[in-house]
Order: sequence, then structure tokens, then C-alpha cells
Amino acid sequence: MNIQCTPTQLTVSNPPKFTGKLMDKAFTVLSDKKVCNKMTNLDFISTQMYIKSLAYKMGITPDEVAELSKFDGVEFFANSYNFLLKKLGLAEEISPPLQLIPEIKDSPLFAMYIPSYNQILVDLSKVGNLDKQYLFAALRHELQHFIQAADIHRHETLAPKIADVITDQFITSEKKTFDYILENLNDEQIKAIYAEDPSSMQLITAYKTVCSLNDDAIMADFWNQRAIAYRQNVDDLQKNIQDKLGIIKADSALTPRIERNLEEFENSGYFNVDGSLNMKKYFDAGIEDEAIIAQIKAQHEFEGVPCGVRKLKEETLADIKRKEAAQDANL
Repeated sequence: MNIQCTPTQLTVSNPPKFTGKLMDKAFTVLSDKKVCNKMTNLDFISTQMYIKSLAYKMGITPDEVAELSKFDGVEFFANSYNFLLKKLGLAEEISPPLQLIPEIKDSPLFAMYIPSYNQILVDLSKVGNLDKQYLFAALRHELQHFIQAADIHRHETLAPKIADVITDQFITSEKKTFDYILENLNDEQIKAIYAEDPSSMQLITAYKTVCSLNDDAIMADFWNQRAIAYRQNVDDLQKNIQDKLGIIKADSALTPRIERNLEEFENSGYFNVDGSLNMKKYFDAGIEDEAIIAQIKAQHEFEGVPCGVRKLKEETLADIKRKEAAQDANL
């Protein structure tokens, strides 16, 4: 297939010989007279995504890519992290550290930003199976989620709300973790796991004692004290972010987007009951749309793509082919 990209109109020559509904829809010409003559759905969507992506341009040079590419695996990932922090103007003191873990169980995701811990979890079992362009772009995706959270932390009126949300999420997560540990591990296993983390060991031991008392008031007080201690950590992070990046006023034009992001951070539920990713919910979320566009732009810059619209069209067509092939296989 040959795709031409010109300043005046996007056209596709020699379209692939597919007759599926997705491909037919992609090449349907728009009836809206406000767009270019004979513009298809594929043209429109690719152009729209490209225009959105310009807001995330970092100005990566071929020399910078060549320098990063000298590294491999985790070393490449770590150097890409430091490189992206500089490109995005993010101080190391406030940026989410990389938390490398053997495997993110029950998840198809390679990496994920966790607001309640301000960390980027990275699945080491998947690093070796992904190319450098994808690793680099995926990291940019997760850093966009941090930027979204940081904007809420910086907001004049919404900052206290996200601190409440993050604290509640942390306590809920920690309670589930502690319950799982006590239900599934014996004392020797717990000691082995937390041998180099005495503070966590002390907390788990205290929680075990509280559980043995079977007293709701004591249990409530235990978690209330944990919430107070954790909220102080969130407040400290929030102050550091505000000091480094400044305050966003309530009447800012950014406020509607930040309000949406806060709601989605609070209520994001992308996973099905069996742990699989619900792709519709995932792509419908505004926070994911932003992060995906930032990821696309980062990958295009890393690859030195000469025409972003053309690349997006090629990627979209390839995705349609995969989906239609899968549908045909299931017939």
C-alpha cells in the first residue's frame, strides 16, 4: 500500500483488498462539506490525532535518540526516564520513581502510574519482549498520568480533594494487602519478605495484633492513624509540586480538564471482574486519551517519523487488518 501526504489533501492509493465493516468504514468519504474534498474517516481521524499530538512535542533530536539507543533493557529504560524528566521539565524531587517488580500479576499492562504511591510500576518480565521505541513511549504515557495528577495537586481549589482521594485509595489498598498477607502467608514467610523493611514488618505485626482483638473501635483507630500519617506524606508531596510547578488558579481555562481528570482518577475502573482490561472503558477515559496521544507523539519523535499523519494512517490500517483477521478466524 502506498500513502501520500501532501499539505492540501490526504489520499490513499491502492487501498488494501479488505471488505470488512471496519475497513469499509475507514474509507467512507465524509459528507461534511467543511472538511477537505473526498476526506475519509481514516483521513479525518489520523489528522485529528496528529493535531492533538502537537501539544506533546518534546523536540527530540536524532543525536539524543542515538545516545539513548546505546543502552539496552532496564538500563535503557532508566536512562529514558531521566531523559524524559529533563525534556518535560520535571524535577527529580517530585517525579514518580520507577518501581521495578518481577511481574504485574493479572494485568496485561507493562507499566502503570499509581497516584496513591506516586510511583510508576514496571513489569520486568515484559521489558525484554518490547522494543525500545515502545518502552520509551510507554514511559512517556505514564509520565503524562503523573503530570495530570500534578496539575490537580497544583490547583487552587481541587488540591485538597485529590489528597483525600489518594489517601482513601491508599488505605483501601493497604488494607487489602495486609489482609491478603495474613490470610496466605505464615510468620516465617512474612519475616523473609520484609527482612529489609522493618517499618512494614512492624505495621503488619501491629495489624495482626489488632485483628486478634476483634474490636471494631480499635480497628477503626488503627486505620485512622494510618490515614493521618499517610495524608501528611501526600500534603508534603503536594507542597513540593506547588513549589516546583506553581499554583493553577480556580478561574484557569485548565480547570474543566482538571476537574474531569480528578473524577476519572477517583473512579477509574478499567478492569473486568476476571482482571482483564476493559478496552472500551480504557479508551473512553479522557486521562487515557491524553496519555495515549502523548505516547504516540513520543514514539514518532523517537523513530524520527517524517509525516505523523501518514504514520497514524498506517498504524490504524494495520490495527484494522489485525481485528478483521481475528474476526474471520472466529467465523
